[in-house]
Amino acid sequence: MKILPLPQNQLQEVLYKLLTNQTISVRQMMADTGILHPKARILDLRRIGLNIETEMVKVRNKYGRSAKFGQWSIPQDEKEKATNLYLKLQSND
Repeated sequence: MKILPLPQNQLQEVLYKLLTNQTISVRQMMADTGILHPKARILDLRRIGLNIETEMVKVRNKYGRSAKFGQWSIPQDEKEKATNLYLKLQSND
């Protein structure tokens, strides 16, 4: 993978996290970036044309009830497209 320049805005930051992690959840994204509504940036990236997959993970909560949460990832065959988009977003700032 190419060495990527550091992100300059929220959209770039979310895409950077997707490119540098296998999967990432909303909670992890919020903790790592401080972005309070990363789902909005995921939607923006999807609207631009990037394929971002969501995998639902089932867990048990602290009360023993079943719960699930989503983890985002970029499919391997989309990584080059995503990297090029990231670099294009960098050049627009």
